[in-house]
Amino acid sequence: MNKRGTIWFVLSDGGRTRILQRRSSDHRHFETVADEKSAELQVPSHDLVNQAAAQGLFDTLILVAPPRVLGDMRQALTAQAKERVIVEEGKDLLNLPEQMLTRRLTALLRR
Repeated sequence: MNKRGTIWFVLSDGGRTRILQRRSSDHRHFETVADEKSAELQVPSHDLVNQAAAQGLFDTLILVAPPRVLGDMRQALTAQAKERVIVEEGKDLLNLPEQMLTRRLTALLRR
């Protein structure tokens, strides 16, 4: 896990996107990078991820969304962001309580 550096978790349901960050130096803490709601697919959030990849703001990326949205997310990423994806989860986890969400995201790292 330490080898992964800064990990971004991008969670979306198509109407809302939440980006969480976890640094290898603090395994217990997730920090919110962005939390956006939109009537359209999360173009601003995808732009943020694409810009962040170019700037080296994260080392690895985990995508979590229902299957249809996950496919859209994948298509919207730049090649630079796509090469940092280590896990994709076809589920909607946005409405989970924080403690449960933390457990689910931590479990994704063990894959």
